[in-house]
Amino acid sequence: NKNWLVENGALRLTSVMDLARDSDKKILFDIKPADRHLPGGIIDMAEACGIPSSRIIFGVRDLAQVMSAYHTDSQAGILGFFPVERLQAYAVLAGSGQYFRLWERDSTQANITAVKNADLLPVTMTGYRGQGPDSSFVKQHFTSDFPEPGETSASMLTTAFNRGAYAVLVNHPDKVRNALTPAN
Repeated sequence: NKNWLVENGALRLTSVMDLARDSDKKILFDIKPADRHLPGGIIDMAEACGIPSSRIIFGVRDLAQVMSAYHTDSQAGILGFFPVERLQAYAVLAGSGQYFRLWERDSTQANITAVKNADLLPVTMTGYRGQGPDSSFVKQHFTSDFPEPGETSASMLTTAFNRGAYAVLVNHPDKVRNALTPAN
């Protein structure tokens, strides 16, 4: 709830809300499984700051969180942080028009099409996920044999959008900035 957020100083939520108030952009809140009680407090604070719940997106990691987020406020968005193998189960609970995260390596044309066919919006998450230096994905998109978490490349970002990703979720902004800054 809102009091827990304020008392524990987990976020300076009102500062985020103040920055977002005059924008039409959506705000993503990454809800960890142990924090099931937070969505209600976030919605309350957003509304108190003049931000409609339709601009809030809850990032969730299990099916119980999907239901909790949906029942908190059906106008808020839901972004499923699930492996691609759980796409259909998530789609059934989340409903059409919600968001589904695909790691960069999973943002294949087939997976993006599957997400769209489930009436969800595909969001590519920047970064490396458990691949060794022999991975064809790593060799295609990175100059380093062992990219760090959040590292991405300009070619990967372009590829994700060309394949139909709705958005890119930036795991580490400095890694993306490095990928997009021309070398001197």
